[in-house]
Amino acid sequence: MYSRFIKIWALLFLVLILSNQGRIIIAKAEEKDFVVDDPYQYFSESDKERIENEVKKLPEIYKIIVLPSGKEGIDLEAKTMFQQRNFSQDTIMILIFTDQKEIFAVTGEALQKKGLDDAFFKTEIEQYFVPNVKAGSVPLALINLTKGISQDFSKYLVEKKDSPKIPETPIKLIAEEDHSSTNNMNQILWIVGLFILIVIFWIVKHLKRKK
Repeated sequence: MYSRFIKIWALLFLVLILSNQGRIIIAKAEEKDFVVDDPYQYFSESDKERIENEVKKLPEIYKIIVLPSGKEGIDLEAKTMFQQRNFSQDTIMILIFTDQKEIFAVTGEALQKKGLDDAFFKTEIEQYFVPNVKAGSVPLALINLTKGISQDFSKYLVEKKDSPKIPETPIKLIAEEDHSSTNNMNQILWIVGLFILIVIFWIVKHLKRKK
């Protein structure tokens, strides 16, 4: 009776590990693929699809998050959110507060130090976003903003006197480190799970010998 109970528990434990791994993979895939995060449905589905289709054509990674408001100023909120969501250092995150009619863009520290700082994004927003918002089209304004950033991205970094060319190597290294840490965590979980299963089967065999 005890051996049967332990076997059932072991099977449930194994299923739990596998399902948890599946959820992690799905969650990471969703986090990686999304372009527009609009939980309060500020945009219509057609507008959201239009933005995503255009932005996905660009070489950079963009994450557009739309919220009614925040607890802090939009600049602090955006920088905190960037860290909390653990976006890659080459991601460009655009945060919009619809109630306050505010917008802020931020990227990782690696690119901030190369010139893509608050002043850069403020200029981009004024040049590409504001005119279309005044014309009444926020989706078009976002599309033009991302295209404008993409257009000025390489040019701005290369032309800065105190900045070398686009830091491709550091970005790749950071991405590889994130991927490596994820793999290490998965390996640890599998090792712990296998160790527990071995112990359980050893206990089962030990109980059978006693009988």
